[in-house]
Amino acid sequence: MNDFLMVSLRENPAELETFLEVFTSHWGNAPVYRNCLSACLKSTAPLPQWYIMRT
Repeated sequence: MNDFLMVSLRENPAELETFLEVFTSHWGNAPVYRNCLSACLKSTAPLPQWYIMRT
């Protein structure tokens, strides 16, 4: 059985490029995702949040 690890961008800001790679590899739109992910890191509000899952 595989264990999954949920990774939060806010808790791991150094992972920004990894998050960008994951999302754009599936859906393209790198400039849009970079803007959204960067906005998450700058926000003090509870939302938006971004996560990826790792095995």
